[in-house]
Amino acid sequence: MPDARATVAVVLAVAIALLGAPAAHAEAPGPTPGSAALGARPAPPRPVVHAVASRYVEHVSTRDRVVFLTIDDGVVRDPAFLDLERRQHLPVTLFLTDSVLRGTHVEYFRALQAAGAVIENHTLTHPVLTKVAAPELRRQLCGTQQSFTALFGRTPVLMRPPYGVHNPAVIATALACGDRAVVGWDAVMPPTGRLQTWGGTGVLHSGDIVLMHFLTGLAQQVERLQRLVRGEHLRFALLENYV
Repeated sequence: MPDARATVAVVLAVAIALLGAPAAHAEAPGPTPGSAALGARPAPPRPVVHAVASRYVEHVSTRDRVVFLTIDDGVVRDPAFLDLERRQHLPVTLFLTDSVLRGTHVEYFRALQAAGAVIENHTLTHPVLTKVAAPELRRQLCGTQQSFTALFGRTPVLMRPPYGVHNPAVIATALACGDRAVVGWDAVMPPTGRLQTWGGTGVLHSGDIVLMHFLTGLAQQVERLQRLVRGEHLRFALLENYV
């Protein structure tokens, strides 16, 4: 299993970053970014797979020697990562939270999209989705679909629940809003330290979905991951082409 202390450190770093985001990030109704993260019980290290698991994906079954880079939230907009994406056109999936994109920040993500990134649904305000009532759940998921269609000219097809917390209602609502799958992960590249994997080996395998966050030093973290990927004779592929 992943190193619990390192996993908790990543979750806390993201929660603190969300809490410290500018007030404009909370313009949408509902809880302010970060409040759910600090007020709710931390999610288990590995999300639970429920009965409707055919539409929940945390690993891709494939013979291709590929892994999938996914980056969440969007709080810290590292210009070095944008430069890296513009140079290499990495196939990367961004699960973005709508409330952190407002104002001039959206241009950063449009630039990433133009360089090859694909933008997907990570809710309006980053709540624990299993703790909200059905109308708010639908607003969080369908509202992001509508917002991102307007902002980026493309409707998301994948949704990642904040903290990986989901249940059948979350999956059913995501599908009803137009997503074709709910996506988890089976590997984490933390800001510091070794890659974490569910098997505890720290070794990447074909079909692994790697979780990262928009935190300070993201470009360096991606470059660390690239070295691991090359070392295992793997390559990045676009998640949307496999799910």
